[in-house]
Amino acid sequence: MEEMRIWNKPVTMKDVEPPRLEHMGDYVYTMAAAGIELVRCENVGEKLYLPEQISARRVTALGAGMLSNCERLRDAVLPRSLRRIGDYAFFQCGNLEEVHMSADVKEIGDHAFSGCAKLRNLYVPPTVESIGEGAFDGIENLILIGEENSAAHRYAREHGVPFTAASDPYAA
Repeated sequence: MEEMRIWNKPVTMKDVEPPRLEHMGDYVYTMAAAGIELVRCENVGEKLYLPEQISARRVTALGAGMLSNCERLRDAVLPRSLRRIGDYAFFQCGNLEEVHMSADVKEIGDHAFSGCAKLRNLYVPPTVESIGEGAFDGIENLILIGEENSAAHRYAREHGVPFTAASDPYAA
């Protein structure tokens, strides 16, 4: 019988230790090699401008559930450095009407915008490579906007979401 190895090296506490949470102003975040992942934002008002950098490092991800259930939030401007919108990031933000997504986002997680009932038009840049399961569930009048044959176009076709072909409405 052949010996089976699961790990190539011994596991240490550092390997299983959860990431350390850092705080700066209203933001709770973790540092990773790729940049900053925002874990939580406190004191969210109607309009939210997420920062490009924290502690001289680029904000590259919104963590799972980061802004979920923020009932006051109506408009979110995401940083240009953002690459990933995590699972449930905006889940049940019932008054969210507008999201300004950067042209460098590559991934939208599962249920990222589920329950954002007032979201009507969402531009998804062509850089997005994957859109998670149920990303836009519970949004009756949503129209996805993006380029033909993009991930947004494929998602819309597969899930019966209206789609409009257009270029970035926020491009300068």
